[in-house]
This record gives sequence, structure tokens and C-alpha cells, in this order.
Amino acid sequence: MIEYYKNLSLESLFYINENGLVCCEQWRDIPNFEGVYQASDLGRLKGLNRTIPLDGGFFKSWKGRIMKGTICKKKGYIKCCLIKQGKKTYSLFHIMVAKTWIPNPNNLPQVNHIGLYKDGKEGNK
Repeated sequence: MIEYYKNLSLESLFYINENGLVCCEQWRDIPNFEGVYQASDLGRLKGLNRTIPLDGGFFKSWKGRIMKGTICKKKGYIKCCLIKQGKKTYSLFHIMVAKTWIPNPNNLPQVNHIGLYKDGKEGNK
């Protein structure tokens, strides 16, 4: 699979799906971070343009951007820091994407997300 998360362009990407159709990347608000962060169907996360109130009646403008993320040394997952109302939350990309795009009506605790490498072996996180 192409590593779309490495593309830091704010423009939506185009890709060919499993049926051979050209599709445009779609974005949705991440639950509990509505209006602040979004996840795409290609596994990218982005922060949205917003204005943050500071002490003393001042405001800071925050320009939207694609989240870079870092790879966790222990297990190899990609993580990033999400900030909402001054609170930092360290989150794993795959969990944010799953919460955004995969319905979970039974409130199951996890998703089987391990994919295949190009050589067909399991373990591509």
C-alpha cells in the first residue's frame, strides 16, 4: 500500500480503489474533536483552521495542516499530539481513523487492522 500519511499536502489526494475506479480522498471530523481535527479515508489526519483564545483576551490563529506524526519505538505505530481546549491528547493514527470511519455499534474494544506488506506477509501497521 502507498504510504499516503507521508504526503503533507492539504489538497485531497486521488487514488484507484479495489474496483479500478479513480476516487478522491474524503475527510470527516474525528469524534470528540469535531471542528478541530479530521481523518481521511486514506489514513491521514489534519488540523483545521481555527482561532484559539489566550489569557488576557488575546487570540491566536491556527492554520490548518496535515499531521506528520512520529513512529512509536515500542510497537511501530504512528502517533501524534492532538490539542483541544488546551488539553493535549497523544493518539495513534490508526485508532483515530478507525473511530472516524468504521462503525462500531457493539462498542467492540479493537479493530483487526494489521495489513499485508507488498510481499504478502502480515504485519503492516
